[in-house]
Amino acid sequence: MGEPMDRSNRVFGRLKSFDETFPELEDAVVEFVEKDFVFEKRSGTWHIHGQGGLMPCGNPSCRRGGYELDKDIRLMLRAGVLQKTIQLSCRGDEGSPQGRTIGRKCERSIEGTLTLRLKAQTVNE
Repeated sequence: MGEPMDRSNRVFGRLKSFDETFPELEDAVVEFVEKDFVFEKRSGTWHIHGQGGLMPCGNPSCRRGGYELDKDIRLMLRAGVLQKTIQLSCRGDEGSPQGRTIGRKCERSIEGTLTLRLKAQTVNE
């Protein structure tokens, strides 16, 4: 796996936990295939509740990359959509780990299905 982007110093505040950010969701799951233009490199399932909103890129040379899934979740909740086909490109590069040398753009991307699982509603009678 590559080195994921640093999301700790966001301009608009700190990152919150999954439960704080999406109180209406039990989980969000991505069934994905990762490719580098043509060739499939890996496939699998990513559980955002347990693993986080940033799925790391599978390219071992990738720095500052990954796939930000939490943005798509917010858009889906606003639109009332529970399942969506997604295509995301890695935003990383193949430069030095400290960022002194920015290398060529990472060529990996994912395609898959993002599914939101709502929490069960409890009725107080």
